[in-house]
Amino acid sequence: MQNLNWDDLRVFLAIIRSETLSGAACELGVNQTTVTRRLEVLEARLGARLFDRSPSGINPTSAATEVLQVAERVEDNVATIERQLIGQDARLTGELRVTTIDMCAHNDAELFRSFSLRYPEIELELSVGYVYRNLTRREADVAIRWTNNPPEHLVGQRVASAEYALYGANSLLDQFPRNATPGDYPWVDWDIANNARVTANWMRKHVPGARIVCRCDMALALHAAVRSGLGLGFMPCAYGDNDPALQRIRSPEVGFGIGIWLLTHPDLRNTARVRAFMQHAAAYFESHSDLFSGTRASKNWKVGKRRRRQ
Repeated sequence: MQNLNWDDLRVFLAIIRSETLSGAACELGVNQTTVTRRLEVLEARLGARLFDRSPSGINPTSAATEVLQVAERVEDNVATIERQLIGQDARLTGELRVTTIDMCAHNDAELFRSFSLRYPEIELELSVGYVYRNLTRREADVAIRWTNNPPEHLVGQRVASAEYALYGANSLLDQFPRNATPGDYPWVDWDIANNARVTANWMRKHVPGARIVCRCDMALALHAAVRSGLGLGFMPCAYGDNDPALQRIRSPEVGFGIGIWLLTHPDLRNTARVRAFMQHAAAYFESHSDLFSGTRASKNWKVGKRRRRQ
């Protein structure tokens, strides 16, 4: 163990978590040959095989289990030191890693543009996806999370409540009579693996025989499918009401709302660039609160009624 360094252990942890050499290479930003070579060097230093190779993949050995405990302790110590040092940084310069979901990154691009214009010496690194980045391990500095249960070990504030409603594309609605009910239309729904219980329960109650023509595992893909006229689907009012290709079919659904939180690690809360981004983002969401709550559309047309063509 005394011959190991942090770079060795980073490679090892990436392989453990990715469960493949190719996945580890992607995570580390290197090629697979480099990962394989580094693993071989690590095993030579330890004098033990850490993974069994087979055509189906790689499997950790008992020696890997022991190394994992050490590697995670070292990782925690390194991350703690990094956070504490960065937490003292009063400069409005450097890299800032922000993680959020695809819909936010796409539809709220103005948030990131306006921040970059205001703080041109801060370099934004935007990580998008539904797998939460670990702020404790410094996989991100700030998270914009859509959740009603934010992690207790993070600090921040709830900046908006995103309400959801049912939408359909103008092109799809024009194909059906004005008195058509939601059950008459084809539907776009979440992939079963997403475990979207709220929408699933609503559909069982209101459209039990709905014909689902497409399932999506990402919100931006679902939005695109609904927008194309493939079927009806639920989406945040902030994004559905702001799309001229869509019409809202019903008022925002009770019980569908989800909080939007700005979160960071306690060690980073006083970092100048982290604090600047969180203040800027909070002001952005506050200025768009009526859009996220679904009240802005009702100023323009009666919710629940099909708009007449102009």
